[in-house]
Amino acid sequence: MSEPSRLVVTRVLPAPIARVFDAWTRSETLARWFTCTPAWDATAESDLRVGGRYRVVMREGARVAGVAYGEYLEVDPPRRLVFTWSSEGNAPVQGSVVTVELEPLGAHTRLTLTHDLDPSSAVGRAHARGWDGTLARLRAWLVDA
Repeated sequence: MSEPSRLVVTRVLPAPIARVFDAWTRSETLARWFTCTPAWDATAESDLRVGGRYRVVMREGARVAGVAYGEYLEVDPPRRLVFTWSSEGNAPVQGSVVTVELEPLGAHTRLTLTHDLDPSSAVGRAHARGWDGTLARLRAWLVDA
């Protein structure tokens, strides 16, 4: 039996590993970059511990454009973060799992994000576009902050 395909996105980010991990795990930093597009704003809550919960609400003006929430399953600073992912919006998902793995590359960090969605499905393609935009926002935030 073959292993199901998963959505995998890899980026090299212009910041040390501790700063990238911090960006993913603190409410105040998540709210600065965790949106699919620069036109959106976000609010975020994060209780960083196994069993703790997070929630990000993305807005385009006064309209809620998307909501993502879930529970932390694994927290291994500064290298690994695993959490459930449920989202509301154009491509709703319930209870999928996202793994963020970080590898230090000197002053940079290689980020590998694995989302247990089939990348060939409509929901997988929508989330691939969303992760591309979100990781571009993370990169821009790391450069500008």
